[in-house]
Amino acid sequence: MEGKLDKNFNLDTYLPLMHNLDHSSLILYSQQLLEIFEISAEIQLVECNSIAGLNQERCFRIMWWTNGDDPLRLALYQSKKSMYHQSLVFKKNEKLSKAWQDTEHVVRSTPWRKHLINLINKTTKSGESYLRLFFRTAQQIWSRAARWHAIMPSDLFSPFVPLIKLMAAGAWPLGCYGDTLWVFLWNEKAKDTIQFGPPLITPQRITQKDYIFLCFLFQDTGLTARWEKIFQDKGWNTTFGPVNENVAPPEVQLGKKIREARAVVGLLPEPDPDFGIPWWIYQELDYACACNRPAILVTQNNSSELELKHVKRINCALDDQLKIQEEHRLWRWLQKNAI
Repeated sequence: MEGKLDKNFNLDTYLPLMHNLDHSSLILYSQQLLEIFEISAEIQLVECNSIAGLNQERCFRIMWWTNGDDPLRLALYQSKKSMYHQSLVFKKNEKLSKAWQDTEHVVRSTPWRKHLINLINKTTKSGESYLRLFFRTAQQIWSRAARWHAIMPSDLFSPFVPLIKLMAAGAWPLGCYGDTLWVFLWNEKAKDTIQFGPPLITPQRITQKDYIFLCFLFQDTGLTARWEKIFQDKGWNTTFGPVNENVAPPEVQLGKKIREARAVVGLLPEPDPDFGIPWWIYQELDYACACNRPAILVTQNNSSELELKHVKRINCALDDQLKIQEEHRLWRWLQKNAI
């Protein structure tokens, strides 16, 4: 089986949607993915356009954030836990961190950007939104693959090798549902009426707590600390990640926090000009919308995200001027919506 951590696989030679594979090859890599994780499921390839892809990916994601009910995503989460355990036990934290930093440069490099823009220039508006979603997910997968390759024993099969080969061919394993692994293959010429996988659920409301959930980039620690103080001065309690991943998948824990929140506020200096809103901020805001929680994004520049159409936008710089602007739109919005 392909997939071992050996010299036959070079992560840097792969880009999302870089080539086409026939359906038999896609089935093969999908089967390898299931075998590595020891998941028993049928494999179903579904070829649809971007509208169907956006809708069905969201159904799988909302289900996962609500109850953690997806064998594939659970297995990927456990793989991430295994990496951190390996890093801790064998004192490989620096190696793990370097692999992440190096890959961050790769997945935001000029070749990735040019490839994405070239694809966007040939597609529709919904296709553009789908491609950004696909590339943001791929950035996370490529990063985890690099970290696995950097520290895990060489006799273990990497689950990320078949996964990356699928995504390089434009095939997205969205998750397992009904004893089936659903693999979405993007084709903008296909019909958008096909539905598959789980239905879109509205997560059940739980007892509301007195806090605002903040979404931000984890590396923006200084900015976040300043904003925490600003919220506190305005009389608003706040919470956010990270969470203890030894307890449960982070998405499930963050989903619970979002459902308990009075409102959800995204803080982003500015979206990436090519990739758009960062993946974690995007998911948190979108989950808030699925839960019918008030959600707002404060950012310096606007970003077109079809799936975040219910998120209020405030375009402004994230600086300390907000501390003295008593009538700033954010505070007025919170007073009206965080009830």
